[in-house]
Amino acid sequence: MAKEKETTADGRPPRKDVFFLTLEQIGIEEGFNVRQDYGDLKELSESIEANGVRVPIRGYKKDGTYWITDGHRRYKAVQLLNKKGLEVRIPFLADGRESSQEQRVIDMIICNDGKKLNPVEVADAVNRLINFGYTENEVHVKTGFSKVYISNLKLLNAAPKKIKNLITENIIKSTLAMKILREEKDFDKAMEVIENAITSAGVESGGETKKITQKNVSKSKGKINSYGELKKIFKKAEKKGLVPRQDKIDVFMFVKSVNDGELSYNALLSELYEPEIEKEKAPKKTKKKNTQTAIPMED
Repeated sequence: MAKEKETTADGRPPRKDVFFLTLEQIGIEEGFNVRQDYGDLKELSESIEANGVRVPIRGYKKDGTYWITDGHRRYKAVQLLNKKGLEVRIPFLADGRESSQEQRVIDMIICNDGKKLNPVEVADAVNRLINFGYTENEVHVKTGFSKVYISNLKLLNAAPKKIKNLITENIIKSTLAMKILREEKDFDKAMEVIENAITSAGVESGGETKKITQKNVSKSKGKINSYGELKKIFKKAEKKGLVPRQDKIDVFMFVKSVNDGELSYNALLSELYEPEIEKEKAPKKTKKKNTQTAIPMED
């Protein structure tokens, strides 16, 4: 049986359900963890070397082994210290029972005490719940995710690995990637749009690709910010004293008013659209008065 220390890393007395274990006493279920991005393990290991593991790893005990359900990143950081010849005892919070696989997946999403899962990892976890037979509504209730977000996560999980890698490498935000996937409805086309946007973003001096934005996506599709171009034109015209085209003077005056901020919402609405035809309001229904005379009841 694992032996408890007298105090925790921050000097407090240990909880009765927290055991201080060595790496050899802890097991990892193969293929269970959805985490792919472990972040800066070197930095975490240095923190653990200086302060110990401050947040217990979670899991359950079975057949004499303590199995991890939350804390894989801390476990890997301790492995780095172990390779340096440092033995670190790991606080392990055991709930005393083996949860079902689906409950452990839910716990990975909602009980994560360390580095938060990225959207690709969350999409994997949600997909596992759906494979366990959960409906989208049940996933919504269990995780608190909106139904729209769950639908997007399903789409992201089905996307090619190349797109997922670009998200985990922080080259494209998951929200933008999912927007492109929804709009294109074809993975090959979506990948083409993203790759063109990466080319449009260019390369930083350090040699790393910038994070692409909606602006890069629009530019790669041949679209530009016309209002931004309009402002440049007026600036150039003022500087060089350009004369407006007389055959387009009405268009010029209108566009100039827009650029100068002279037109209100209502003014623009009336300039651009026909007035709305008000629908005739149906007459209110009046309740008929009950004219029936009440018949007195006998005593």
